[in-house]
Amino acid sequence: MTFIYGLFSFMVILLLFAFYSGRNNLEQVAFLEHNRVEAIDFNESWSTFQGKLAVGNENSKIANVELIINANKELHSIKFDVIARMNKKNETYHYSQCFLCENEEENQAFIWKGTLDEELQYDQLIEAKVFFDQVDKLFFNSFIVNERSHYLIVQSTGSFERIGLDGTYFVLKGDDLTEVIQKRNKNYEGFTLRILESQHLLSYGTNHDTRTIFLSDVKEVEE
Repeated sequence: MTFIYGLFSFMVILLLFAFYSGRNNLEQVAFLEHNRVEAIDFNESWSTFQGKLAVGNENSKIANVELIINANKELHSIKFDVIARMNKKNETYHYSQCFLCENEEENQAFIWKGTLDEELQYDQLIEAKVFFDQVDKLFFNSFIVNERSHYLIVQSTGSFERIGLDGTYFVLKGDDLTEVIQKRNKNYEGFTLRILESQHLLSYGTNHDTRTIFLSDVKEVEE
């Protein structure tokens, strides 16, 4: 019985090793080299990153983005999914990078191949280069500022969304940010980025302080 249990445990270890080795057989390229938000050029970082990952700048979309920024204007962590169309197939790369995690082993970059959420369609996602260009504009013009909370959480599904959450909505046009004044029986639809504030790293959600920004291709639609 002891032999069987030991053999079973050994097999489980082998399977886990094979799984993690298989998912991490990609070169572990870092998207960012430092975490000082004020000095990050997201567009340039993306250009370098996609080149090393060899996914192509023109055919890469982005989804499930999350950046966590502390009160010292340091990036605590970043994660996102890149969906690249290669040889008429969609390849999904999951990326995460932590700078200030408690566990030192987590403070590195991880990339692994996976699958795209069935609810997210490639054609309905924002291009990665467009997304990071818009993020640079938001940071450069100090639209993403943390003055009251321990953490800012910046999120984006990467897909088209409408007004429907708590908080205030804005539209980014060029370098200008304009608040959305919603009309009766009208709504707005477009790619969005959401900014949440929290005093705790593991507890946050939308509320009246949440700011949602339409990044591009925003349009007015009937309710």
